[in-house]
Amino acid sequence: RLLQQSGCPILNQAVLLRGVNDRPEIMIKLHRRLVAARVIPYYLHHADPVTGTAHFRTSIETGLKIIGAMRGRISGFAIPTYVVDLPHGGGKVPVTPQYLIEIRNGGYLFRNPQNQYYDYPGPTLRNETQDSNEKQHHDA
Repeated sequence: RLLQQSGCPILNQAVLLRGVNDRPEIMIKLHRRLVAARVIPYYLHHADPVTGTAHFRTSIETGLKIIGAMRGRISGFAIPTYVVDLPHGGGKVPVTPQYLIEIRNGGYLFRNPQNQYYDYPGPTLRNETQDSNEKQHHDA
């Protein structure tokens, strides 16, 4: 609290561990409590492949399911960035659920966290002309 009162941001970095925090409801509860305590959820680390820790490691798919389940159930700023620390100095890279499924001619196919699919229109000359005409009418 003293650090927070002095203006220091407090960030949380958690490691995804099998049997500890590998279920969406646990992570949602944890991150709601972090935000309530004014702690910023920052990273959710996928456990590194370190000798002797295999029993704690989950699949990356487990982490993706957790992040996907958090989306839409808690505020976006309460969702950490799920990262893998690549070997040989490759650095941390984000691992995210894929919501943009396909880029189509003139539009897009998206999937939401509930695994429902939606077509989303891209810009068209008609839309751009209509937007321009509406702006001119509004400015007049």
